[in-house]
Formats: sequence, C-alpha cells, structure tokens
Amino acid sequence: MAKKRTDAERRVRQTDRLARVLRVLQLIQSPGPWTAESIAAELECSQRTVYRDLQTLSAAGVPWYFDDLNQSYRIREGYKGLFPHLQPKRKDEVQAPSTGDDARSIAELAKEAAQRLLTEAEGVVLALDRLSKAIDGMSGPCSG
Repeated sequence: MAKKRTDAERRVRQTDRLARVLRVLQLIQSPGPWTAESIAAELECSQRTVYRDLQTLSAAGVPWYFDDLNQSYRIREGYKGLFPHLQPKRKDEVQAPSTGDDARSIAELAKEAAQRLLTEAEGVVLALDRLSKAIDGMSGPCSG
C-alpha cells in the first residue's frame, strides 16, 4: 500500500507545483524558443510534467499556444496576466504627489497607498486560490 502523505507534505508538494507552474508561465512569456523539452530541461522535470503544467495554466485561463513558426510556446498577444491590477501604470496614469510636505498630506498619501495595496493583495489571493484549485482539479501525481 502506498505511503499516506501528511497534510504538511501535501502542502509542500502543492506549493512546489504552483511555483513550477508559475515558472512555466514566466518562461513562455519571455523570449526564447520554449519547447516542452527546453522547459523540462530548465525546470529539471519531465516533458509530461510540462504538458500537465500547461494544462493547469489553461484551466486557470492563461491563453498559451504553440507557435509553429518559432517552435515555441507563447502567450497570446494582449494577455494582461493573472494579476492585471498589478501591471505597472503608464506614466500618464500616475498622479503627481502632493507638493505639501506636511504630515497630513503624507499621511493621506500613505493611507491611499495602503488601501491600494490591500485591494491588490486581495486580488492576488483570489488568483492564487483559483490557480490552486485548478492544480487540485488535475488528475494524477504532481510529477512524472
């Protein structure tokens, strides 16, 4: 009979898998010919694991495709990412800070920044939860 894993061991495996899936996403967004073989070599895993991770990304809503011309996995043009609210703002969208140095204006800026960070953190948690559920929904062992 197979050894039963503890909750802590399962969480470690899920965390490792999540990190690997996010690394696959990072790789296919970067330049270079990212085939299943090259991704597997980079991540030190099997090609089967890479295919499973690509399926997980699909389940999470990431629009990847295989570019036949460049023989590489890629992300569709215009995709904003799993965390679109964390994308850097364009220079014309950034508000200039208040010219007053008084404690009140600095406190207001800090309060607004803290509120934005909390909103962004909630979005990150929701996106990670969605990705974790997609990983849990995949059948089979985490590595192969």
